[in-house]
Amino acid sequence: MKNIAIIPARGGSKRIPGKNIKYFNGQAIIGYVIEKALESKIFDNVFVSTDSIDVGEVAKSFGAEIPFIRPTEISDDQTSVIEVIRHAINHFDQITNTLSTVCLIYATAPLLDVKDLGKGFKLLENSDFSISVSEFPFPIERALKFNEINNLIEMRDKKNFLVRSQDLPQTFHDAGQFIFGHKNSWMKKNPMIDGKNSPVFIARERVQDIDNAADWKYAEMKSTILKKLNRREQ
Repeated sequence: MKNIAIIPARGGSKRIPGKNIKYFNGQAIIGYVIEKALESKIFDNVFVSTDSIDVGEVAKSFGAEIPFIRPTEISDDQTSVIEVIRHAINHFDQITNTLSTVCLIYATAPLLDVKDLGKGFKLLENSDFSISVSEFPFPIERALKFNEINNLIEMRDKKNFLVRSQDLPQTFHDAGQFIFGHKNSWMKKNPMIDGKNSPVFIARERVQDIDNAADWKYAEMKSTILKKLNRREQ
């Protein structure tokens, strides 16, 4: 049975043009995750699902495989990654029924670590999914919201006003790096909602959502600092 990685990487991006193959600290950003996936030795194949010939050529130069060009109807910014993964699974099932696990890896996760991929794969032994997560830097129960009627700020949940931050539970968000899942788990009606999900905890300094130019620069700075720290430790 095969374990595969699928990296969704469409050609269009409204906020950062050419985002998935834009140069990030000296190389196309998608190259980082392809290299890490291959380095992990977990996957029999590392595939990129794209609607773009240009993205496909760049991905192949880093060692990924492009088994198909993704149809336009599932290549716009309204398409969920679950639809993309299911399309890929259906494609491979028509060729061979040997898929066991499928790992979604996000194309713009240059801070991805091979060790975390290994942890995620191991956790599937007792889970439907294993998901990269990171702790919120501040208790979400103390969040504020803007009241557009009176132009004032107020607590989102007032009952926690007098509760000390350290007494509130830890909360986590999707780190936007990878999601491991059994093939059959991906095909269920509500994947990652109805199933058993195990967390792979990622340190906050290795997590960066990249949605605009400022995010991009911040991620590049993080990457540079982390590389320097790693060299010192070695």
